Amino acid sequence: MKFMLSFLSILCFANLAYAQSSTDLVWEQLQEAYSDAADEGYTVKNYLIGGLEADEDASWQFHLYSGKTYQIIGVCDIDCSDIDMYLSDMDDNDLVTDDMEDDYPILDFTPSYSGIYQIDLTMFECEVEPCYYGIALFVKDDD
Repeated sequence: MKFMLSFLSILCFANLAYAQSSTDLVWEQLQEAYSDAADEGYTVKNYLIGGLEADEDASWQFHLYSGKTYQIIGVCDIDCSDIDMYLSDMDDNDLVTDDMEDDYPILDFTPSYSGIYQIDLTMFECEVEPCYYGIALFVKDDD
């Protein structure tokens, strides 16, 4: 019985350590994306980090302002090789899509009206589930 409890404790700790290292990797990638975006005059509006299994989706809604230029960047841990990202309005009109077979989707968008927009992310390829991902929403500074 003691052996089984020790084994389960080690297994739980290993899973926790794996999740921590995966989210650390995602956070590092988001910071690199921020550095690149800042060089282009963008500031951070929001960061999101989560985990998805293969063929799972996640969605978020944000208020975006007319005439502002936004860049939305997705990143993924080493177990993920294909994530796609989509931006739509509240009428379900697809506005911008990055569905390339890669793990670094980028959406650039300047809304024609202020309002709520939805970002959808789909995890297509994930070797060790869940795969951890991050999204950074940047807005270009006014000149």
